[in-house]
Amino acid sequence: MFCATHMRAKHSRIWADFNPSVKRKIIKIQAVWRRFLVQRILGLAGKGVLCRKHCHNEDELVTSDSKDKIHPFDYFSIEEDGKLWWFDQKSMIDWSEKNIEITNPFTRTVLSPNDCRRLRKLRMHRIRKNMPITHSETDTRTKEEHRDIRWLRIVQIINECGMDETVHPNDCIGMETEQYIEFMGKLVEQVKNWMYVRDEDQCLVRSRRWKYFCLLRVMRNTIHTYLDEISLSNDISGLILGCLNDMSDPTEFVFFILSALVSSDVLAADL
Repeated sequence: MFCATHMRAKHSRIWADFNPSVKRKIIKIQAVWRRFLVQRILGLAGKGVLCRKHCHNEDELVTSDSKDKIHPFDYFSIEEDGKLWWFDQKSMIDWSEKNIEITNPFTRTVLSPNDCRRLRKLRMHRIRKNMPITHSETDTRTKEEHRDIRWLRIVQIINECGMDETVHPNDCIGMETEQYIEFMGKLVEQVKNWMYVRDEDQCLVRSRRWKYFCLLRVMRNTIHTYLDEISLSNDISGLILGCLNDMSDPTEFVFFILSALVSSDVLAADL
């Protein structure tokens, strides 16, 4: 691709052709980076992603595919009592939307926080890469169902951070408009203080935290424009879930959410 000036030139000079040594280094850097990205996804998939001989179950739970036929980028495994259980990522994503606690579909044993975190990151990777996250080709869920699933995933992340048995999705779904206003006001206030960090007597702003603050502030200021609580709850839960999934460690933000829920009288103050 050339700019308008170079497209009209009879002989376009390409910088890479006149600097072959630099071009080779750039290609090498790109190859190393691509390898890192692939290894990261394979690491999130779990043990046995490339060698399936140690997998305990032969077939996939939903699709009945053989363990040797599933693509590594669709593979997900958990280790339990010395046994390696594997699944299709889409099957586990569907299964994770059934209950607050994500369990092994075969044994009903609750997954560890690390396994839940891996599954959540794989789901976000598939969304970013425009890969299907469910076996269903079309999304037929209503706005209420999307809202319920979003709050469910927020509670799952809260449990993932070790703050379990403190909040239920129904606590958030049942909030009224006044409670949403108070909840978002408290959350924006805490994130505003959180986005500043002190470094060598200087007060700096974290760019990501500034982004979260701006998004939350806009939502807080537009709550009065919503005509129904379903749309309001759906958008607030989607925004909070997006912020949580964008963070490498959402523990501090989870604490802000719980504190805001207590301030809006959604949760008991002794939690």
